[in-house]
Amino acid sequence: MTRRPTPEPLPLTALSATRFGAELIKQFDKHIEQSENTLTEWKNRLNVNPASAFDWSQEVLTATARWEAYHELRWFVVGFLEKNPGATADALVKILRDFANERFRRHATDSSSSTSPMSNEMNRNRRLAWARIADSGLGSLEYLLERAHRHRVQPD
Repeated sequence: MTRRPTPEPLPLTALSATRFGAELIKQFDKHIEQSENTLTEWKNRLNVNPASAFDWSQEVLTATARWEAYHELRWFVVGFLEKNPGATADALVKILRDFANERFRRHATDSSSSTSPMSNEMNRNRRLAWARIADSGLGSLEYLLERAHRHRVQPD
């Protein structure tokens, strides 16, 4: 079987959101797995020395907030693809950026405060997670789109 040369990249409007969405979900799953690994390591430290584990609990709050945010992104993409089967990658990129920015604004403007310091700290970490995602965490979208274009192979 001979591979045909890779065609010129299609305009974004022609690239399938389904294919691109699958690539995004893989990336989100990597972030989720990294967060789960951090949580597992902390649970192990908690079993060995609880006081020491709590001394280093900030990373757990950060990992938990990232875990939650990337799960939301993942399910947002899945839902978008189910509701919009003919969508293009550029439509997915736009709506995903809007979603991330909306989540960041929602957490940034939430001024509620709890009597629980841990709850307040968790909310702070949620704001930071969404700020990072909205600011640079979705910066890889263009890279993934470019890669998807480059790796297109025409069927025989």
